[in-house]
Order: sequence, then structure tokens, then C-alpha cells
Amino acid sequence: GARPALAEPSGARPALAEPAGPEGAGRTNASLPSPDGAAAGPVVAVAPRCGASTAAASAACAAPPGGVLPGGAAPLLLVVPPEAGGEFWFLTGRGVAAPRGRGGAPPSLEWYWRAPAAARRASVVYDGPECLAVRDAFPKSAGHILLLPRDPALRAATSVAALKEEHLPAVSALHRCARRLADQATAEAMPLLRRMGRAQGQRRPAWLQWRVGYHNPPSLRPLHLHLVTSDLQSPLLRTNRALEAFASPSRFVSAERLEAALAGGAPVGSGTASRAECSRCGTALDASFAQARRHLARCLDWPSQ
Repeated sequence: GARPALAEPSGARPALAEPAGPEGAGRTNASLPSPDGAAAGPVVAVAPRCGASTAAASAACAAPPGGVLPGGAAPLLLVVPPEAGGEFWFLTGRGVAAPRGRGGAPPSLEWYWRAPAAARRASVVYDGPECLAVRDAFPKSAGHILLLPRDPALRAATSVAALKEEHLPAVSALHRCARRLADQATAEAMPLLRRMGRAQGQRRPAWLQWRVGYHNPPSLRPLHLHLVTSDLQSPLLRTNRALEAFASPSRFVSAERLEAALAGGAPVGSGTASRAECSRCGTALDASFAQARRHLARCLDWPSQ
């Protein structure tokens, strides 16, 4: 039978304006927080039809600008409907990559605070008192955003290994913001998933379980928090090393683990290589990269192609 058309989520967020900087003084730019700290408008959007029939081919639809929400803000999750046949796919969309520094220095995420307006429209999901949330330029899962803290002490930290007990209040506030965004995205995505026959009732698919954590050591400066769905099925995830950065417990420090360590006065330590494992069943992902991806797809109920 024919599937019902997917409509754009209702509601709008304020239009983006030039940012006032990480301190937030006089900030008037978009995605301003609602009283409960969630985004003031929708965070899930439907992309234009692009003729793609698989998730991998649909990745082109999610390249910048990759769809925008009313008011010009970037979506946290983007639904890409193929033009004919196939399935609907959830993708994060891609933010604009921060440029390299002078002399070819590695990119700094600080760039997003004062990025040009067009780059912000393609990247910024949420701009609030705790953080700036941007779409990852090279997302590794259906949903993948980075939260850049506003707190000066967190912004000065080079990694989670440098954090101490006095950082706990700011860290906890950042984690709460990430969880609110995840809850909002899930609430908006579930009706679409039910219409697609990919969810029943209130039970969300395993791949839509959100993970909140940090790379240890980080791949980019300054310190930033990853909010990522569990699937790790993005076509931009191509190597075991990239997989381990999200699936190895020592390389991906969860928000819960960090808070417990800071509360107990115990350092997290620097990340060392350890086996990757499935976030749902704990199976070691020590076979080939292709086999690891297939296991995750099966175990996390990723829609088949």
C-alpha cells in the first residue's frame, strides 16, 4: 500500500542572527532555549526527495545545507525520503567543517562561535546558555551532533582527563542539555517512525537510543561532547579506528562514567586502545570492519536496505 506523505514538523524557531561569542552576552541568535532548556522549535526535518534508494546514496542529500527547519536552523535529525521505492532514512545531516588554522594547523571547534551566517544555518542545532550544539561535519551515526560548552573552565580543558571535581556542576549541566535535545528529537521522530512502520507504540528502536560521551583523547579541540545514536551506520564511518572511537569503552567516555569519576575524585585517565563492543549486547566487535557493522545493524534493529 502507499505510504502517507511525510509532512514538515510544525512550529518554527527564531531566525539566525550573527552570534555574540561564546560568553553569550547580548546573544540574539537562533535556537534560543525554551524555559525547560530544550530547543525552542522542532529539531527533526524532512529533506527534499533526492532519488536515492539506500541510506548510503541518501547521504548526498544530507550534505550542507542538508535541509533546514523553519527559521533557518539546522535539524538534529533529517528524514530523507527516496523518490521511488526503498525506505525512508534518518540521517543527521552534515554540518559545515571548521577550516584548518594558519599553516595547516588542525581545525578548532572554536570557529563555530563566530562562523559565517551561512555556515551557522547549516550547522547550528541549538544555541543556549549551556552550549552551542552543531551537526558533526562527518557524522558517524544517523544522529550525531557536538555540544561545545560555554563554561570557560570546560572550554579551557584539553580532554576529559584534565577535568576535576570542581568541573562537575558545569559538566552535569552540559549533559542535561544533551539529554533534553535527545529526548526532543526522539519525541519528534517517533510519530514518523510509526508511520513508516519502523516503530510500534511508544517503544523506540534500539538504534534510536542516544549515547552521550567524549572521545578520549579528543580528535579536535577544545573539549566537546558527542550526542550520537547507537547505530554507527553512517556511510562516513569507514574504518575500525573510527568505529573504536565510539564503541570502545576506554575511547568513548560516557557522561555517566565521567560524572561518577568526578564525583568520586577519581581521574578518568587518558584513553588507551581497548576492544570495541556492541552498546546493546556487549559482544566484542573484533572481527572485520564489515562484520562489525553487520552485527550492529542486526542487534540495533537498523532498517535493512
